[in-house]
Amino acid sequence: MDKEKWSSESVDVKGDAYEELLHKSAEDVKSGAGQYFTPRELITAMVDCVQPTAADTIADPACGTGGFLLAAYEYIAENSTRLSREEREKLAEGAITGTEIVDGTARLAAMNMLIHGIGRPNGESPSS
Repeated sequence: MDKEKWSSESVDVKGDAYEELLHKSAEDVKSGAGQYFTPRELITAMVDCVQPTAADTIADPACGTGGFLLAAYEYIAENSTRLSREEREKLAEGAITGTEIVDGTARLAAMNMLIHGIGRPNGESPSS
């Protein structure tokens, strides 16, 4: 791990690595992390049924580590022929929201969203 230059990696590589770490920790039932993990296949099926668009608002009231939110974001990105600047900004700045009552899991979800380019760190203004 120390040999990698993570700051120079693309968002996709860092996001995929983070998602894999979340997935692996969720498989460890002894740690209790499994309560926050919805199987990827179920998330994919839900997103395929809903078929979100850039005009939609995506919300998950029990988001765990944010898997559904990311899958919806990726679906929109992959199935939109061309997103306008306004649509891209809307997706990154409020069209996708989640709620998680467990502090540690909420932090994991926030990091997951930020790594994937959704939202801003606390205190950062839109012009930053």
